[in-house]
Amino acid sequence: MELKNGYSAIEVTNLINQKLKFVSLPSSVQWEFGGEQAESGNANQSLIAVAPIGMMILVSFLLFEFGSWKKVGVILLTVPLTLIGVVPGLLFSGKPFGFLSLLGIFALVGIVVNNGILLLDYIVKAITEGSSITEAIQYSISKRIRPILLTTLTTVAGLLPLTITDATLWPPFAWTMISGLLGSTFLTLFVVPSATFLLFRTKIQKIEQKKNPKLINKIFPFLFVLILFFPTMQNISADPMVLSWKEIVKLAEESPRVKLAWEEWKRKNLEKKN
Repeated sequence: MELKNGYSAIEVTNLINQKLKFVSLPSSVQWEFGGEQAESGNANQSLIAVAPIGMMILVSFLLFEFGSWKKVGVILLTVPLTLIGVVPGLLFSGKPFGFLSLLGIFALVGIVVNNGILLLDYIVKAITEGSSITEAIQYSISKRIRPILLTTLTTVAGLLPLTITDATLWPPFAWTMISGLLGSTFLTLFVVPSATFLLFRTKIQKIEQKKNPKLINKIFPFLFVLILFFPTMQNISADPMVLSWKEIVKLAEESPRVKLAWEEWKRKNLEKKN
C-alpha cells in the first residue's frame, strides 16, 4: 500500500488508531502495526538505548576539558533547552514526532553544548586575566553572541527548504532542528551566564583554571572508555586460541621476520668462517 503525497506513516496510523477506538473486536482478535511504523519504533528504541552511552562520553570529555563538575553542570544545563523549542515547532507545523525528529534532537544537543562551551570558556579566560565575574560574563557575551547567532541563522536558512518539500521524511527533521535551535540558542545566552554567576559569585577562585587539576579528572575519560569496552575485551580473552607445538613452529617458519633473521644469522656465520 502506498501513502498519498503529504502523509506519513505516523499520521496514517494515528488516524487508524482513532477509528479503531470505536470498533468493538472479539477478545480473541488482536491487531498490531507492521511495516514502516514497526521499523520506526524499533529504530527509536535503538537510538534511545545508546543515548546514555553518548551522554556519558560527552560528560567525560567535558570533565577532562574543564576539570570541574560545576563547570560541566553549567554546560549540561543547555541540554534540556533543546526540547523547549522542539515541541512548539512540531505543534505549529503539524508534523509528527518520529525517528528523524528524535535524530534532530540528538544533533541539536551537540550544537547547543558547543555554544555553552564557547561562552563558559571565554568567561573563564577573562577571569584568569583579572576581570571580575560580572565583567567576564559581559565580555563573553559581547565576543561570542555574533558568531553564535550567525551560526544559528545560517543553519536555519539551510534547513528552510526542507520544510516546504512534499516529502514526508525531511520536514519533521527540519522543523525539529529549526525550532529547537532558535529556542535553545537564545535561552543558552541567558542560562549559561546566569548559572555561572550564581555558582561562582561567592568564590571566584573556583572558576579559575587550575594549573594542576585533580588526577581523577584527568584520567576519568580513559577510565570510562576502559570500563565501557572491558566486557568486550573479556569476551575476547574468554576463548583463547590453543596451538600445538608443531603449529607454533610452522607459524614461526612462515614468519617473514623469522626468515629474515635466519638469513642474517647464516650470513654472519659465513663471514666468520671466511
